[in-house]
Amino acid sequence: MLLKDVLDSEELSGFYQNQRGGKYIQLLEGMFSRYHGGGEAITVSNGTSAIYCALLALGIKPGDKVITTPLTFVGTVSPIIQVGAEPVFVDVDESTWNLSPQLLSEIPSESAKAVIFVPLLGNPSGLLEIKRMCYEKGWYLIEDNAQALGAMAGWQRIGTHGIASTYSFQSTKSASCGEGGMVLVSPDYRKMGNPAHVITSIRAVRNAGMKYHAWTESVSGNYRMSELQATVCCAQMMKIDMFNFLQRRASERLIKVVGDTMTPQCVNNGYESTRFITGFNADNDGPTADHILSSLEDLPVNKKKPGANIGHGYSEIVPDLAYFKVRGFKNPYPLDVARNLTYGFVWLDFRWKTDEEMDVIIECIKQVL
Repeated sequence: MLLKDVLDSEELSGFYQNQRGGKYIQLLEGMFSRYHGGGEAITVSNGTSAIYCALLALGIKPGDKVITTPLTFVGTVSPIIQVGAEPVFVDVDESTWNLSPQLLSEIPSESAKAVIFVPLLGNPSGLLEIKRMCYEKGWYLIEDNAQALGAMAGWQRIGTHGIASTYSFQSTKSASCGEGGMVLVSPDYRKMGNPAHVITSIRAVRNAGMKYHAWTESVSGNYRMSELQATVCCAQMMKIDMFNFLQRRASERLIKVVGDTMTPQCVNNGYESTRFITGFNADNDGPTADHILSSLEDLPVNKKKPGANIGHGYSEIVPDLAYFKVRGFKNPYPLDVARNLTYGFVWLDFRWKTDEEMDVIIECIKQVL
């Protein structure tokens, strides 16, 4: 019905008549804000452009340094380079696989302008500690929550701990419209910036630098979401808590079966992961990750598509990718923990499965482990 309404209206973009977007763009932004208990939600074209818009709106410029994790998709890092800033990678915690709060605490305040925190596989462990640290050091905190829509830190959904958080609605994400993204600007971070200025800046950046049908002081690209995408995403947002519940339940069953063979990603007390993917690390005294993956490769449940996949996850940390190697990139801090983790990663991606489907999957896995 929603899609038919858009098609009948012939307003497939929504931005032609209104610089805030069409009816369903605004509906989705309102739903997203209410889901997180406040903040200003701004739709964009994808998760990478969401980070780009947030960085530009916060005034991150050439010469600035932005701290982030080496264990992430390159889309977290490419916007830092796009705005002319320099990525600085800090090693991860060995059990949670997220940025290490202890290592961050040792970095001088003047060494960075912002931190992009990535809850890997939906696990927000360490976010509250890093939030306090950013406040003390005067760093902007941006949450890259592409895999973590609906995760919890304490009694609060993540997304409003930093001055801005970013989301992806790409086809593999828990809430998807094929491609799409969102920036959520927190209302509670006034001491770290001016949220009203950030909001108007992001809206201009996503819309070719335009504000009220006129160019602002900046010129930008087109990072708008369409009305068609927004309608699909509205429907997905109505089901996100159910998706996350099913995923957590499936993940708990996998951990019970596989946990004696491999070490699961740790979720610290006080946090709740979406379990976007159930991640394990092959123990040094057990079967190697390559052996486990080759044993599982031919299982009928390994469909090689979102929601039914067995794989190695991130096989390289970001600063080891060719882009950085050919440019002679030198990171100022060692990244031994993150690099060693990639050798043992085994990621089991079985989303949105019924109990009966999980029974079949678990029996298949038991046969080879």
